[in-house]
Amino acid sequence: MHEPALASSLAALLALGACADAPPPTTPAAPAAEPSDRAPAPPAGPTEDRLPDAVLGTFDATADECGRRTTMGRLTVARDTLDFYYGYAVVDSVAARDGGHAVSATLYHLEGAVEVVPEPATYRIEPGDGGGIAFGVEGRAPSALVRCDAP
Repeated sequence: MHEPALASSLAALLALGACADAPPPTTPAAPAAEPSDRAPAPPAGPTEDRLPDAVLGTFDATADECGRRTTMGRLTVARDTLDFYYGYAVVDSVAARDGGHAVSATLYHLEGAVEVVPEPATYRIEPGDGGGIAFGVEGRAPSALVRCDAP
């Protein structure tokens, strides 16, 4: 073997070992994100009013329909969504008006949709008899729905 080649290889290995024991170089910390760099906060829910507890829950056309697992007339009303058989609507705002509520929402029609395109919709919800509600598209006659769950 060549003594100079062996000595230079050994010196190179020792130098690498010394580098491994050295602390890594420091990099400056990234500046804190400015408030304008943050993602916008999600909407806080209805802006004008809230749907009252009396109209929240699951409803259907008849008590018999409530006993079925799924029906085309089933509606679940939550503070921030309306859940239909064919899709759902995200509540944008609620306005108390004439003994009921006008609900402005963004509808996501899912049944048979190849591409889901959100569309604006306005619904009318009124408290009904026996814990039920009257529900429909604003400007049209609402349908009477019975409550399927306990209030």
